[in-house]
Amino acid sequence: MARDANSPVFEVRGAAAIPATAKPSDKSGDAMATLVTLAILGPDGFAVPLTSIAGQAAPPHLVDCSGAITAGGGAQPFRPADPLSTYLRLANPPTATESLWFCDAVDGTGTAIPAGIDDGFSHELRAGELFTWPTGVATAVSIIAATTGHKFIGRKA
Repeated sequence: MARDANSPVFEVRGAAAIPATAKPSDKSGDAMATLVTLAILGPDGFAVPLTSIAGQAAPPHLVDCSGAITAGGGAQPFRPADPLSTYLRLANPPTATESLWFCDAVDGTGTAIPAGIDDGFSHELRAGELFTWPTGVATAVSIIAATTGHKFIGRKA
């Protein structure tokens, strides 16, 4: 177990316990409440959800929908519209050298708006960032990056 010197965060690798005496304090030395967040890291280095919003159980299985940008600078589908979607996660790998953008917006007629780089509708994921729709998303989601072959990580249920 290791503690980051700049924050009251403990990193646990393998089996370990956070000691009851590990209470962070403010500048006056008074003990503060301790919030413990547990996460299991998947093979891609991103946290696998233990629970979703409102304490619902995480999906029993997640389907890998990872891939690569087929034509840099052009929007491509990440996931088609799915009204039965229960979970979706998109991540830009920590090793990425550029941002990945996604869009899940629709226009006034319900047509999906293609992702664009800094277009006002799309959301940016910098290297190592991820976005999760914990209860799924019914609309189509498109993605874009500047470079052909840019990898992305996706999981769905």
